[in-house]
Amino acid sequence: MASVLRLRQRPQAVVITGDLSDFGRAAEYAHLAELLAPLDMPVYLLPGNHDDRDQMRRSFPTHTWLGEEGAFIQYSVQVGGFRLVTLDTCEPGKPHGTLDAERLRWLERELDAQRHQPVVIAMHHPPFETLIGHMDDIGLLEGAAGLEAIVARHPNVERVICGHLHRAIDVRFGGTIACTTPAPGHRWRWTCTRRRRRGGCWSRRGFASSRRTAAGAWSRTSRRRGVRRPVSFP
Repeated sequence: MASVLRLRQRPQAVVITGDLSDFGRAAEYAHLAELLAPLDMPVYLLPGNHDDRDQMRRSFPTHTWLGEEGAFIQYSVQVGGFRLVTLDTCEPGKPHGTLDAERLRWLERELDAQRHQPVVIAMHHPPFETLIGHMDDIGLLEGAAGLEAIVARHPNVERVICGHLHRAIDVRFGGTIACTTPAPGHRWRWTCTRRRRRGGCWSRRGFASSRRTAAGAWSRTSRRRGVRRPVSFP
């Protein structure tokens, strides 16, 4: 939060692309609300696979755009000169993401209504293969092709921003750019393989650029063994 407030160009808004908590508990969201309190600009929240939609609503009652209990958290708000349109990719109790026909129809209607101005789409699960095997296993498993077709029909979509990956990746998608963003915690090592991985592998330097060689960084391939080895990132 302090880093955001120190930026010379003040953000018009902050968008947090999901996984606001670990277990979706009220105490976790209360802690998050305390952390966000210093921000003096609008904060727009999205659910991730670690979140509980209805607890989010109860914990942030002034965020009326989160909608009614039991529904998807999908909304459209004006941020400066562009429209922020959010998609809910979550399946309760599941780590992977889905965009079914109902959610995609909502998106197309909203994009049709916003053809006169730039749009940024925000979602949790990225709609492309990342080549981080174990993360692709819990990526957007349904609806990516439909989403790309909708985006391609709306050239005013400037960017699709996503969370989930804990590292920065940019991909051409539907005639625009889809990207994942770094996380304020660990980040997943870029394995560049489609094979399924067992367990986790994460780097200690969560804030380093994805194009920077992290000299002295290390990964942990087994928490039980505590094995460490050098890692370089593309």
